[in-house]
Amino acid sequence: MTALKLLFESRPLAVEHVARRMSTPSFTIDKIEENLDKEIKEELEKEDEQGLRKILQSSCQDILHSKKVLLLIVLLNILDCLLVLAGLILDINYIKGTNNQSDFTKLMPL
Repeated sequence: MTALKLLFESRPLAVEHVARRMSTPSFTIDKIEENLDKEIKEELEKEDEQGLRKILQSSCQDILHSKKVLLLIVLLNILDCLLVLAGLILDINYIKGTNNQSDFTKLMPL
């Protein structure tokens, strides 16, 4: 019974403590105004950065999607395919050459 009585007696003290903390503000109107000014400045700076970023992004996108750049990419792909085919042909000729030389070494004793 004493624990229950102690609980009910301590509860008003806790409520009183919270009410006292809320009644004495730890901030002033000047601090609130300064914080709001900071947030407004930060948002304006972010908008400026995003605006510049969007302009750069759209101009780069226009350049990359132009017909000249796309044609250059297609030509580079064709050149790459030709170089790969040339490499394969050289490899095949090298393999054929090594096979022919091995046939000649078998025929001619050293």
